[in-house]
Amino acid sequence: MKKKVLASIIGAMLVSSVGFAAPVTNLEAGQTSVGYNYSNLDFTIDGTKIDSAGANGFYVEHAVNKNVIIGLEYNGGDITKTLGGDALKLEDKETDFYVQYKVEKGIRLVLGTRNYDQSLSLNGATVGSYDTNKVLYGVSFDTKLADKLDGYTTLLKTSDETEWRLGATYKVDEQTSIDVNYKNKDFDGLELKGVGIGLNYKF
Repeated sequence: MKKKVLASIIGAMLVSSVGFAAPVTNLEAGQTSVGYNYSNLDFTIDGTKIDSAGANGFYVEHAVNKNVIIGLEYNGGDITKTLGGDALKLEDKETDFYVQYKVEKGIRLVLGTRNYDQSLSLNGATVGSYDTNKVLYGVSFDTKLADKLDGYTTLLKTSDETEWRLGATYKVDEQTSIDVNYKNKDFDGLELKGVGIGLNYKF
C-alpha cells in the first residue's frame, strides 16, 4: 500500500510546476521591462496539502510597437516531501517565450511556448524526469484601480495545466513598481497556489 501511495505522489509531482506568468505591464513602443518575483506556494493533491514550495521568477518584456510585446520568463524552485521515511524532491525549471497582442485597451491575447524541465529524486536518486515544450496560450486583463495602482488578471493554458493569476502593481515612480499577486496552477486535481511579491523596472 505504501508503494502505491508513493507512486501516485511521484507521478503527480512530476507533472507539476512552480512557475507563474509575469505581471501585466503597460509599455510604450520601444520600452523594456525587467522583473523579479518570489512566490510561496502550497502543493495540494485533491485538496490535501502535501508541502509548500518557494519559487523564484525572472522576466524581460519588450514592446515592439504599440500593440505587440514579446517576453521571456524563467521560473525555478523545488518541492520536498518526506513520506514514511522516503525523501522526495522535485526540482523544476520552467521557461516561457511568448507574444502579447493588445486587442484593445486593457485586453491582451497571449501565445507562446512553455518548456518544462523537471527531475524527481527519491532518497537522493533520480527516479524520473520531464523535459518537453508545450504551446502556451491565454488572455490577460488590466485596469487602473487608483492613481498609482493597477489591477490585472491573467489566464494561461497548456495541454498540461490551467494557470491564473490575480494581482496589483503599485507605481513607486515612473520606472519602478511593486507587484503583489495570488496564483493558482491546476493539473486536474493537483494544485499549486499561493501569494507572490515582485519588483519591476521599465526603461
